[in-house]
Amino acid sequence: MDIGDSNEALREALDGSDELLVLVTPWALDRPWVWVEIGGAWLRRIPIIVVLHGLGRQEFMAQPATPAFLKTRDIIRLNDIEQYFEQLQRRATGGPK
Repeated sequence: MDIGDSNEALREALDGSDELLVLVTPWALDRPWVWVEIGGAWLRRIPIIVVLHGLGRQEFMAQPATPAFLKTRDIIRLNDIEQYFEQLQRRATGGPK
């Protein structure tokens, strides 16, 4: 999917997704499409992995716009993204947990 693709392309991308990795920055908190994509993933019941950059976990949790269902999801810092990729690779290849 390219920047500026249609709403249908976004729906198709979410339909074909097994997980949603969302980069949450202070600027992303004010972007409605970020919340639309998160809501679409939540409705599809796919895992949502929140990656924080520029704000901490407590700051993210305290945001009025942060939905309650995200507060119980996996939340990692951008600096720890390699750990997520290692776990993803193990799940994708059927390796040990």
